[in-house]
Amino acid sequence: MSLESAIAEARDRVLSVQDLLLALRVTAVEDGPTGQQSMLVDTLGDAIDDALGLVHDAFTAAAEALAASQPPLDIERVRFQLAACHHATTRLLRRVLTDLYSPRRGDDLARVARRGQQWRMWSGTVSDAVEGCVEPLCAAIEQLGACWREVADRGSLVSVNATNVGQQISASPARPLRTATTTSTMRS
Repeated sequence: MSLESAIAEARDRVLSVQDLLLALRVTAVEDGPTGQQSMLVDTLGDAIDDALGLVHDAFTAAAEALAASQPPLDIERVRFQLAACHHATTRLLRRVLTDLYSPRRGDDLARVARRGQQWRMWSGTVSDAVEGCVEPLCAAIEQLGACWREVADRGSLVSVNATNVGQQISASPARPLRTATTTSTMRS
């Protein structure tokens, strides 16, 4: 796999996580039981919005890395943008695991499911949607590992650009030579 295709694949996997989070947001926030409000809905909505912000950061960095991988290759920019993408994606994983997929959030969903049939259906759908985000997110992080392997395969590539402007010759104005007599006369 080339560096360019590895980065494009990572970008696409981040984009697929975005699609799943957008669908989760619709399910968790907009399709909740009608006429009833829950602090859990607000908490989930905030966590999803934060996660979507991190997806945006990761996607933007991946797109920049992809642009830098085009000829002429700018390996330093690729490294910088891959690091930014990896950082945002890792923060995204942490956010999903602690605020959406955690045992505590599972307990909250189970508790709200006891409110009745509508809440039970909503809770099950949200739980399934959250679970559906984890594996694609892990796949995106694994793909970033493939990107780093491609960068490592290039070793420490050094780009050298040389421009030849031709030979430039300049002459200084002629100076008189000093002789021993000139020197002794100057001393007196």
